[in-house]
Amino acid sequence: MKHHVAMPLHPATALILWLFFAIWLNRAMPAGLLMSSVLLLMMLWMTGWGDFLRYLRRTRVLLLLIWSTGLFAHGMPEQGWSGLDWLPSSIACWRWIALLAALAVVMSSLSRIQLLVGVRGVLYPLRWLGMPVERVAVRLWLTLEYADQLLLSTQDWRQRLHGMMQADDDVQETAGQLVLPAYRFSASDIICMLVGGWFAAGI
Repeated sequence: MKHHVAMPLHPATALILWLFFAIWLNRAMPAGLLMSSVLLLMMLWMTGWGDFLRYLRRTRVLLLLIWSTGLFAHGMPEQGWSGLDWLPSSIACWRWIALLAALAVVMSSLSRIQLLVGVRGVLYPLRWLGMPVERVAVRLWLTLEYADQLLLSTQDWRQRLHGMMQADDDVQETAGQLVLPAYRFSASDIICMLVGGWFAAGI
């Protein structure tokens, strides 16, 4: 039997706000980036830096590619680079780091079960189109579980890939056994999503 849990925001609201932030971040000016970065630093201070540092470590090559690609797009080595040529690629990396920081805040604030509830809530409208929402949410949850375990293991990449594929075999069984807590959407959720949508839309 499901039970209701009292919390400030529904887990799905947290995920939707992160998506809105990603949309807003794509066109944010440096002043907005600076303000959001200060806020994210404060939130990371409260939730912990572990996830954020892990995300940075895993995406360091991508960050380098973003920075170098942007740099070569705005200047050529034989022509020399000015200070302004470094700015677009640096801001692109800044946006990416801010997005990772926001994701780290969300992931640090939600338990794995709450994340599963959030994904189910975000995908719930797609049930009307025939999508097996519970199955998709459980698949994601199991994949994350396997990923965490395998990243800490000493197996080679073939064994890791085989272990990740085992998640598909466990989806149906876990979906039938897992009992999720029921979270209610509140007025705070509606207000936060309206404000987030307003910023994302640039109104």
